[in-house]
Amino acid sequence: MVRFVIRMLACGVTFTFMALPVHGCGNQDRPVGSGKGGEPGRGIMEGVRGRVMAPDGRPVVGAFIQPKSLDSPSKPIREIAVMTDDEGRYSWPLVPGQYELSASARGYQPATQSARVSSGQVVTVDFTLTRAP
Repeated sequence: MVRFVIRMLACGVTFTFMALPVHGCGNQDRPVGSGKGGEPGRGIMEGVRGRVMAPDGRPVVGAFIQPKSLDSPSKPIREIAVMTDDEGRYSWPLVPGQYELSASARGYQPATQSARVSSGQVVTVDFTLTRAP
């Protein structure tokens, strides 16, 4: 077990965080980004993929993509966000449903789009971000 202690001396407050080992999970966690050398969306059966570009056509590297379920009840989303790769590409497995996707990156204004993921479908959602003033 790993234990982290953070003390705020001025306030006399102590926070203790413990990291516990997880057993029996196997190797279920996989990167959801497109990675290098592969077609975005390869390996996912349902979800979204796309590209984040600047107005001049250059890829926006390291942009954050965040989904929000618009269904009621909300669909589960495993990760908080994914980041674009060196080509501005991303992919994300999502269960069927209606989503609002937001793309944001340092130095750019955020953008939002809606997408409906159907069973067995990978939807392409591309973003063009404009420079922040």
